[in-house]
Amino acid sequence: MQEVVEACSKRFGDRLLFLGTGQTALSGTPALQRLQGRFTVNVEFSDTDVETVTRRVVLAKRPDRINDVKSTLDGNAGELDRHLVGTKIGPRSDDKSVLVEDYPLLPVRRRFWEHALRAVDRVGTAGQLRTQLRIVYDAIRRTADDPLGTVVPADFLFEEISANLLQSGVLQQGLIVVS
Repeated sequence: MQEVVEACSKRFGDRLLFLGTGQTALSGTPALQRLQGRFTVNVEFSDTDVETVTRRVVLAKRPDRINDVKSTLDGNAGELDRHLVGTKIGPRSDDKSVLVEDYPLLPVRRRFWEHALRAVDRVGTAGQLRTQLRIVYDAIRRTADDPLGTVVPADFLFEEISANLLQSGVLQQGLIVVS
């Protein structure tokens, strides 16, 4: 890893930025400590930073398809506005500004995932950027070949984390039905 970072930094200079997550692992693991010099700026990510990264990287849309996505979502606005209506995580007026960016992940489902992850995460790893990026990436990958209008199902999160929930004791074995 160190050689790759050094070679790329030498060739591309300031035009390339390497981002290392798990900064505590860099300082706490002897084999990785030498890499810490290459990642000189430590940045703590907030929830809004995680959303920005997922929207700009994982959920980015081709510019020529944005109007198609917008039209499809506008055509289904009534249905989307009924998801978890009347709850703390239900539809909000500011959802409209990020709906196209978040597609195929709906803002209501994103909030549901955030609340669910915080509720079951005893060690605090679910809120980390890499965990959220992995879950969103896997969700997008699953729906990538589906027709426009397909959204990530709400239970996708459970499928992704159920093994960890069993391992950590948050769920009991008898509660999970395997199909």
